[in-house]
Amino acid sequence: MARAVRVRSVRWDGFDRKAAGRRRFVRRFLAGLLAVVLVGAAATGGVWLSAKHRADTAYGRFDEAIGVADYAAALSVYRDVQERSLRDASIFSFTDTYKESLNRMEGILESRVTALYDALPTEGGLPAASLALLDGMQEIASMLLSRLARASCEAYLGGSGDIDAISSVLAQLRDVPAAASAMQGLLDEIPALVEARPAVVAADEALAGQRWLEAATGYLALADGSAGFLHDVSLARLEACRAGMREPVLARIAVLMDGSRYYTALDELGTLDRVMPGDAEVADLIAQCEVKTAAELEVWTDPIEYVAIRPLIADPAEAFDGDSYAQAAADAMLTTYEFRRILEQLLARDYILVDLPSLFGFPTVDGQVTATRRTLRIPKGKKPIVLGLEGLNYYVVRRSTGNSISLSLSADGHVVSTYPSGGALRTDADGEAIGILESFLAEHPEFSFNGARGTISLTGYECVFGAIVDADELDDRNAALLANGESSLAMTEAEIAASRKDVAAVIRSLEDHGWSFASSTYGGIDVSAASADRLRTDTAKWAAQVEPLTGPVGILVYPNGSWIPNADKRMPILKEAGFRIFCGIGATPYLNVGRDSVFIDRVPLNGYTLAHAAQYGLARFLDAVQVLDPARP
Repeated sequence: MARAVRVRSVRWDGFDRKAAGRRRFVRRFLAGLLAVVLVGAAATGGVWLSAKHRADTAYGRFDEAIGVADYAAALSVYRDVQERSLRDASIFSFTDTYKESLNRMEGILESRVTALYDALPTEGGLPAASLALLDGMQEIASMLLSRLARASCEAYLGGSGDIDAISSVLAQLRDVPAAASAMQGLLDEIPALVEARPAVVAADEALAGQRWLEAATGYLALADGSAGFLHDVSLARLEACRAGMREPVLARIAVLMDGSRYYTALDELGTLDRVMPGDAEVADLIAQCEVKTAAELEVWTDPIEYVAIRPLIADPAEAFDGDSYAQAAADAMLTTYEFRRILEQLLARDYILVDLPSLFGFPTVDGQVTATRRTLRIPKGKKPIVLGLEGLNYYVVRRSTGNSISLSLSADGHVVSTYPSGGALRTDADGEAIGILESFLAEHPEFSFNGARGTISLTGYECVFGAIVDADELDDRNAALLANGESSLAMTEAEIAASRKDVAAVIRSLEDHGWSFASSTYGGIDVSAASADRLRTDTAKWAAQVEPLTGPVGILVYPNGSWIPNADKRMPILKEAGFRIFCGIGATPYLNVGRDSVFIDRVPLNGYTLAHAAQYGLARFLDAVQVLDPARP
């Protein structure tokens, strides 16, 4: 019989007790951690709320302290807020709030200090209450006072404000201990500010007119010759100039270099290099110009030759056809053939073109315009010569003398003329001296110094470059057309404005390529015989109708050489109109630099003077026999 076996159940009490203990531990740990977190959160929240309350109420505490004149408390709040506003941002820092409070504090103080400052010149002294505020707020008041005082001095340098009043204010503010040193420093600079003011005003005017290099040169000179406040102002203004000048100056330099005016470009690049040291593009352009200006130069002090021509005869057959204008054309003008021969012979005799306006300067010294002859340096072995083109208005009467009838711009932006040729009209660069000279210089760039071309003198009578640019010209133009057997014109103001725009574009192109401009009076009048009223009316018309196109010109080419002496009572009319270089006629070179003006003679080159070359001493320029056109009668 089998034996029964009893299996006794086993309880795993040991294992269970361990698990329960662990569970109890976890529960106690979590409860403790929660308590810590709750306590920490409560503490953090208290800190956060306290910090936020301090940030939010900072301005109110400051404003309250200022209101009761408790400046020590106000200063303490300000310094605390200032220090907290500079901390790294965190959950407890409230940096932005403190910065906002700081700005509001400085705003209220700035209003009060500015009001006190503005009242100083009329109060005759610093009131006790004002002194208490300024003294109590220490470095804040000193900062604001220094800012206001410097602004007053800077405004004076710019042309506004009275230096005696400013000096009085600065002297009174020395009583504020925290500001005493800053005020005394400005007071010590007052003599330098008075001396520098005209130069600052001139540089500021140049900057306002976007004459960048003139402004930069002025500020550089001021900065180099000063220290302290004046030095700081000069550098700040130079920085303002620097911010705007690079692109427009480089664009101008590109125009100069395109017109072969490398010496001028190099000078301007030198200034730009001082303003913007290390600019790679500027350095590259300087290197390019230095290659083109490597010729040895020497100073020229002798008189300067000046030759003048009128519109060229492009069609000799039409000019010398025996009509009533034939003799006038033969005497007064050259043919295109003759002008080309003259250029060749001037080059062979070592002449080099120079720019008339650049030969002289007219600075204002103590309120008086002063004439000066600038130092002229030209390539060694060369002789300077000025070329003048006269009468390029293209009056109707010239249509019977084989001349061009107008100037215009070609599709590629070059100045061309429209002229008669073989019974038809042609438009290209071969009919007038401008295009012929440009072509000659393309082959012989050594004939021009620094890209000089010539000076074109204009009137306003009838037209400019053959175009009506003002309604006032229309009557005279129509009268000339009818007298020449042609139909009169009817033009709207819009058409005249379009014509004026076209002429202005021609003028800008000519200037970009080295040509300068002069006046031959508005009406081409006999200046020596004109009354003062006639001269005054004539110059007013020039200023109103032609000068807006050419820009201000300082040269008056006397029509037909009819001149007046410097002592003539009518001369102030011309000088007040801006004329300082006066050009007469003579067979020999003549140059006189007077107190406030220059007189220079020009030698006319035309059919008559070629025929009387010995009388006019033309052998120094050319061989007349080789120049004369075989087409002449």
